[in-house]
Amino acid sequence: MGQSVELPYSAGGMAWYSGQLYCFGLEVQNKTKLSLSVQKLGKNLDKISTQSFLLPFEITEEKVPCWSDTLHGYLNIYVSEGRTQKVSIFRFRRNFEYLSQIHGVEVSRLNVLSGFDNELYYDRANVYAIKTKGDSTGKQFFLNKYTIKENDGAFEYDLLWQFPFERKNIASARVFYANNDAVWMFVVVNAGEKTGQWILKVSAKNGHLIKGTKLNDKTDNKTYCFGNYFFERSTKSLIICGHTFSQKQLPAGSENLAIAGSTAVTLYISEIDSLGDQVVKQELKFPVLISKNSGKNPGHAYVLQLNAFTKTSENSYTIEADVYQKSKASPCYTYANTFAFSLRKEEEHYLTEKINIASEPMIEAFLFNADRLDMNGKLCQDSNTSLFKLFYKRPSLAVKLHYGSDSLKRPIWLLSKSNARKGNISYSLLRAGKKTYELKTLEDIPKQSAPTCIPLLTNEVLLGRQTEPTLYKIIVYRY
Repeated sequence: MGQSVELPYSAGGMAWYSGQLYCFGLEVQNKTKLSLSVQKLGKNLDKISTQSFLLPFEITEEKVPCWSDTLHGYLNIYVSEGRTQKVSIFRFRRNFEYLSQIHGVEVSRLNVLSGFDNELYYDRANVYAIKTKGDSTGKQFFLNKYTIKENDGAFEYDLLWQFPFERKNIASARVFYANNDAVWMFVVVNAGEKTGQWILKVSAKNGHLIKGTKLNDKTDNKTYCFGNYFFERSTKSLIICGHTFSQKQLPAGSENLAIAGSTAVTLYISEIDSLGDQVVKQELKFPVLISKNSGKNPGHAYVLQLNAFTKTSENSYTIEADVYQKSKASPCYTYANTFAFSLRKEEEHYLTEKINIASEPMIEAFLFNADRLDMNGKLCQDSNTSLFKLFYKRPSLAVKLHYGSDSLKRPIWLLSKSNARKGNISYSLLRAGKKTYELKTLEDIPKQSAPTCIPLLTNEVLLGRQTEPTLYKIIVYRY
């Protein structure tokens, strides 16, 4: 454990913004007035600067915790206005520069672009959203581009343009990258002449189609799923990596995976140049290693979420993957491990190290729960969730908060687990001990304390919570 600090705040919270820690909460002024205090803290939790704002509404006994986000590059802090359905918003630029405060904002107006079928993609002042509209001929997909209206209130948007997809046979579409020139989408067509998986590149200026690149060759009946990407700015080329499935494992148009008992997980690497031509496509196979405790052939199924794709040096990359495991009896995949693997491009081919796919027994033990309703680390597919989202949409109760390494390059996991029966959240470290891997609980924090966890890349984790009605505490753990 490292430093800790206690601040005289009720309804407190904290945020990491632009490489700095901010803590905020409510304080009583002159016994009758309420103010929001926002404090910028240093590396050792020392106070750097504070700003306070008198609130124009009355104190209530029960205070909803303040919360924040960094939407459109600002630090936005939200304060519930008593027992109303309204909030006040306080907005800051980088370097703790106060920008504005807005009062009386209806909660329903905070997410005016919500309700779209796919996740929103934010690119500075712009937002991309995929919308669908159904009629007698099927479902029509549209890509909408919005930009922020110039006002000091809650974020509102103007529609700049709309790109209509072809009318038939589209199963899913997702925006995964955008810049000043273009926006890229991963699109799945499940029937007709264009059946397959496509990368669409659309002009960011006017919404016109620039190029459509099909991942499948003419005789290729495999299915390609989106995992993650790396955009090479110098050459404007795109590298995409994700699962690939044979026709037997996933027939065209189906959303039912038949991979139980598979002996390997197969990924693909596709490189698309600036003209939209696919110049590299290859497969990577990772053998599945069955745990000795699982029997000879337990029939488990494994999928990966590729949550980081980074360039480490010229022609060298690292991909971090979360392993999810499903037994025959379970309808959901459960988080089971994390590993990182390297890629190196040599001529027109990518080389990777040999790694086995396996669950981590200590993580399985950490998550073991006989309650079928337990949702810790669960990825579940239902009627409202496309199979293709399974490979990138995070669990509602995430277990792995951070994955790193110690000074000897041995893996370290920061894990969390929500306990409905006890009403708390457990934060733990899994790391190499003297003889074997050891699981150490950092803290069990009651949910009513509104805990916040911020992992840092420097092998530190910040844990904040409301310890008393007027006391907010932050502890930094170093490992």
